[in-house]
This record gives sequence, C-alpha cells and structure tokens, in this order.
Amino acid sequence: MHKVLFPAVLALITLALASVSIGKETSDDACPGAIQTNCTTCHDTARICAKLDTPGADWTTTVRIMGERGNLSAEVQETVLTCLTTSADSKKQLCPTQTP
Repeated sequence: MHKVLFPAVLALITLALASVSIGKETSDDACPGAIQTNCTTCHDTARICAKLDTPGADWTTTVRIMGERGNLSAEVQETVLTCLTTSADSKKQLCPTQTP
C-alpha cells in the first residue's frame, strides 16, 4: 500500500505546486482591467498608452512610486508592472489605436 500511496501523494503535491505558480502569472486578458482599475484613477488611458515604450526599469520605479501614492499592494504593483513591461497583447487591448 505504501508503494502506491507515496507516488500518488507526490503527484498531488506536484500538481498543487504547479497550480500555485500558474496562478501567479498575469494573463493578457487580466492586464487591461488591472491597468484600468489601478492606474486610470489618476491617469487617463491616453497618457499610459503614450508611455508604453518606456523601458522596464523605468516602469519599475514609476509603478513603485505610483503604488505608494495610491496605496497599492505589492501584488497589485507586480501585476501592473508585468502588464506594462511584458504583455504585448494586453497593450493592444488597452491601446488599440496605438501603432507598434
């Protein structure tokens, strides 16, 4: 019984850990909403779209400062940063008239 139980438990643990890491990824579908919810309270979308070519390191500083001003959690700041620096599809959804 132990020979069967151990691999089954190990498989369940592996699946659980995989689902946790998958849950931390930011989907392209979630990005426009995250930016709309957390950034457009103070900034209009046109301003954000005009700055989308900003290098990632600059976004890191900007998101940290804006996050502190807006009392955004570290998790929300990380989501917004990921959306602004890596998600081309979400940029197209947020700024459909902007040319690449």
